[in-house]
Amino acid sequence: MFVGAGCSSENSELTCDEASLLLGACTESSQAGCRDDDPAAQRIVSCPGSDKADIFGDGVPGESCFWNWQCKGDDSYTCNHGNCFRRNTEGNLCDRGDDSDCLPDLHCADDLSMPGNIDGICSTSEDDVIPALYAETISPDELLDFEANSLQLLRIMVLTAAQRLNGDRSMKRAFHAKKHACVLGQFEVLDSIPEDMRVGPVFSQAQSFPAWIRFSNGTITMTPDEDSVVQGFGIKLMGVEGEKVLDGQDASATTQDFLLINLPGTPTSNANEFVELAQAQFDGTLAIGAYLVTHPTVAGRIISLTALKTVESVRTESYWGGGAYRFGDRAMKYSARPCADTAPAFDVSGDDYLRDDLSAGLAAGDVCFDFYIQIQNDAVKQSIEDSSVIWELEDATEVRVGRVTIPQGDLSDSQQLLDAEECDDFSFNPWHSSPDYRPLGVVNRARRHAYDASKGRRNASGEPTLN
Repeated sequence: MFVGAGCSSENSELTCDEASLLLGACTESSQAGCRDDDPAAQRIVSCPGSDKADIFGDGVPGESCFWNWQCKGDDSYTCNHGNCFRRNTEGNLCDRGDDSDCLPDLHCADDLSMPGNIDGICSTSEDDVIPALYAETISPDELLDFEANSLQLLRIMVLTAAQRLNGDRSMKRAFHAKKHACVLGQFEVLDSIPEDMRVGPVFSQAQSFPAWIRFSNGTITMTPDEDSVVQGFGIKLMGVEGEKVLDGQDASATTQDFLLINLPGTPTSNANEFVELAQAQFDGTLAIGAYLVTHPTVAGRIISLTALKTVESVRTESYWGGGAYRFGDRAMKYSARPCADTAPAFDVSGDDYLRDDLSAGLAAGDVCFDFYIQIQNDAVKQSIEDSSVIWELEDATEVRVGRVTIPQGDLSDSQQLLDAEECDDFSFNPWHSSPDYRPLGVVNRARRHAYDASKGRRNASGEPTLN
C-alpha cells in the first residue's frame, strides 16, 4: 500500500498528492490517464509506501488495494474493505444493500431464504428474494466453502487425536465424540398417518424397522456430561429398500438415518458460521469470547437456546432434526419427544451421569420416543436455508408418524457392550437417505462433504444390514 500525502517530486510535474487524486477517479485500466504508462501511474510507484513497481491493474482477489483501479482492470473486480474482490455473479452472496459486491447491472437484494443471515443475493432485481415453497436457494460458488469447511473440521479431528485430548490418539468424530450408549431398538411407523403423508419407503405404510440408536454429547472432546448442553440422538433404520441419495458403496445400503439434537434450532444460520464457532471451541475460552463478540447474532441465539437449559436425562429430552428435509415433493422437519409415561431422571451423578441414568431407565423398562413430522407451508417463516429459524407449531403443525422403542436391558452386559462398539463405528449421516427424505438447505449440503470426510478419516465401517 502507498501513501501520497505531503509527497513532492523534483523529477516530475506531478506530486504524489496530485497523482493520487488523478488515479482516484479511475475505475478501470482502459480509461485515459489511468494506464500503466500514463504520468500518474508512473509517478505513484516512486512515492513513499509504494511496494510494487507495477501496481496498476494487477491486483487479484485478496490482494491489498485502495482504489478499484489497483485491481484487475475490468468491472469484474472491485476494491472492497482494502482488498481486491471479485464481484459476484447472479445468485451469489453479497453484503445486504451493497451493490458494489455484484457485477454491474446486478443488485444486492435481501435474501429472505436466509432471514437470520447478514448476506444478500446478487440479483437482476432489487426486490427481495423470496424462495419458492419447498425450494433450496443454492449459491453457485458454495462448493468451495464446503470443501474448505471440511478440511477445517478434519484439522480439528486430527489435532484432537494428535494432542490426545480424548486420552489416546484414536480418531473420533469432530462432534458427538462421546457416546452415552449405542443400542438396538425398533422404529415403528404408525397406521394412523394421514393419507397425504404416506410418503417414501419408510412412511408409506404401517411397518417396523430394526434401528441402531446412538445417544451422545455434542462436544468435540469426551468431557464430563455436565459440560455439554447439546445432546445427540442418532437413529439408523435397517431394511429400508429402494434408491439412495449417496453413490458408491452407500448406493446399495438398506439404511435410512435420522439425526437429531436437543435444540429446536441452531445458533448458526449457515455452514461458515458453524465452522468458525467450531474452531473457536477447539481453540479455547479466549477464542470463544472473541467469536461471540464479533458474531453478536450467533451469541444471542446461543443465549436464547441454552442459557437456562440443563440436561437431567437423555430419556426426558426432546430432539429436533435441525435442518429441513424433503418429504416427497414437499419439505419437512422431524422431531422426537419422550413418550408420555417416561419416568423422570434418576438420582445419579458423576462425569457419566447421563449414561448412568439411561442405564437405570433401561433396567426399569423400555425407553421410547414419539416421532413427529412438520410440513413446510410458508417459505419465509419456515426457512429451508437458514437452520437457525425455528418452525413454530402454529405455522407448521406437526403430525405423529412413528415411535422409537429401546427394549429393556442391561447396558453393562457383554452383548450390549459388543453392540455398542459395533454401533459406534458406524457413520451416522443424514445423507444415508432415500431421495424422498433428502437433506435440504446450506448446512445440510455442507454436512454431505463434512460427514464423508469424517467417515474416511475415521475408517468408519460400512452400512449395517439385517444379516
